[in-house]
Amino acid sequence: MSSDQVIVSEADAEVPQDAVLAGFYPQLSAVPGADAEAVALGERYWALSGFDKTVDPPSALWAEKTTVLSDEYGVSNSRMYVHAAAGVRAVLPSLCCPSCGQPLSLRSRQNLVKLLLGDAPERCVDCDQELIKAVGRETTPAAMQKRQSARQAARRRGQAMQAQQLWKAEQTAYLAQRCAVDVTSAPDWHAMRNTSVRTEAAALAALRYGPSDTPIPPIDAWPVPLAPLDELTLELLRDCDNGGFFAIHPDSPLAAFVWTPTFEESVAKADGGLSDLAQPAWSRYYLSQICRYVPGGPSVSTAAKNLDEHLLRQLNPARLTLNRRTELLELAQDLIAWETRRYFDFQLEEHNLPPIPKNHEARFDEVARRLAAVRSLAECYHIAWTMARAAAATAQAKQFAPKANMTTHAVNLFEDKASQAIANPSLCFKPYREDTRVPLSALTRTVFINLLHAESMSTTLAGANSIISTMTAEADLTDDNDGPYTEYARTISRLDPEYDLHAVYAVLGRESSSDDPVIAAAATTLVLVVEDMRIVARDLRLSLAAAVSSCRLVTTRTLVPDPRGESDVIISQPVGLYLAHLMHEAAVTLGAE
Repeated sequence: MSSDQVIVSEADAEVPQDAVLAGFYPQLSAVPGADAEAVALGERYWALSGFDKTVDPPSALWAEKTTVLSDEYGVSNSRMYVHAAAGVRAVLPSLCCPSCGQPLSLRSRQNLVKLLLGDAPERCVDCDQELIKAVGRETTPAAMQKRQSARQAARRRGQAMQAQQLWKAEQTAYLAQRCAVDVTSAPDWHAMRNTSVRTEAAALAALRYGPSDTPIPPIDAWPVPLAPLDELTLELLRDCDNGGFFAIHPDSPLAAFVWTPTFEESVAKADGGLSDLAQPAWSRYYLSQICRYVPGGPSVSTAAKNLDEHLLRQLNPARLTLNRRTELLELAQDLIAWETRRYFDFQLEEHNLPPIPKNHEARFDEVARRLAAVRSLAECYHIAWTMARAAAATAQAKQFAPKANMTTHAVNLFEDKASQAIANPSLCFKPYREDTRVPLSALTRTVFINLLHAESMSTTLAGANSIISTMTAEADLTDDNDGPYTEYARTISRLDPEYDLHAVYAVLGRESSSDDPVIAAAATTLVLVVEDMRIVARDLRLSLAAAVSSCRLVTTRTLVPDPRGESDVIISQPVGLYLAHLMHEAAVTLGAE
């Protein structure tokens, strides 16, 4: 407490530091016949801990706020002075009541405040007949019963709040146990062969564009959306979760889960009791509200980095199979269409037009996708903005027309202009830039910038296809296409004729039953080569060497495990090189025995 504050209590025998302020300490006396509870309330109401002399004039420092007393005694804060008057009189002996001439008894704390400001004394409690009547009303049995009920209700509310806090603590503990962070397992990302390009790109976008990856915060807290459309975002999050890329982090908000039972249901089941509630558990969660992390180890950040590197390899356009390359191009087309729809919706809102009616959404999305096949997003933005603005101008000119009709008019205009742009490639449209009010989604940036290494707004679908072809060709030029076939063939041809060479031949038999049809077809063809050579040369060893040399002609690529066994990475490789390496390894093993 400040040294400028004067502290005085009834038990304090010291003389006050300021003789003037000493006269403003009320002397308390109980009202004869008053209820003990009213006396206690009055004493606490008038308890003065000192004066703040840092201000001029000094202000009173009360020991307790009236709001605290109100909660405890079940009394209205504005009526606290009436209940205090029912229990005690706070008298200033140095001042007299202007009505009766007796020592001044204060009616409320405000009276003391006015006296400190230099105001003249007002009438005392006993001279204020309205206050005496109010005191009488508050001391009736009915009023006392009402206050008792209010206090009981306040206690029940306090108990309920405490029980709810304990309930939340149990929810947090349950969440920490059920969703404990996994930093011990080693997820086999390569085993997830059925995940789509779209799902993998969404997972990569979440890692790269989320505010954090330790953990990834709820999607609602992101500065940019994961996907252009809200319904698509939820679908992608579900696919990523089901694919095993992400797990629920225990720091997720409790409100992100559907708890069974709820706190209210648990209280009702316990017949209103708060001491024996059922244990909380959740059955479902809201996809957009939970925190996520990448399971594995040795830490959450390391696991996220490992998954990022894996997804970047998996989605490398130069190493995609034909089907996955088609998936990537379809995703690029969809993103252009979805971003166009999102921008069009934004422009409708900007021009005070209602959203696209449900029955018109399908035709808008269909023409937007066809437009995305031949035009860049920058051109699509131009058409969307122009047509929305034209419809808004029509709405301004025809103010009595229903605004929903104006939105339909905007859709019609967009459909017509998009059809012209599709049919006539020579039509030129001013390319628009990205609107910072509607930033591109994380998925759009990931596909165009991180995977295609292209500009998001200006790249067309044909341009994306050309980029992928160029990247594939450059990757093929850097590969050693001739490979070590001669060395492999020489190794097999030098094997001792006494060896059982069927161990090397068995490699082709095994791979001819591969689940990958490309590998199976190539291995079956090499079996035929070996059999033909055996007829001509009558030597299995030379026949196998010829088959290995022929592998250089099988240049079709597919995804295969690392044939050297140095890692568990799935790579894109010519099938011939893959089979030749397996046969060479079998020959080396045979020679070492």
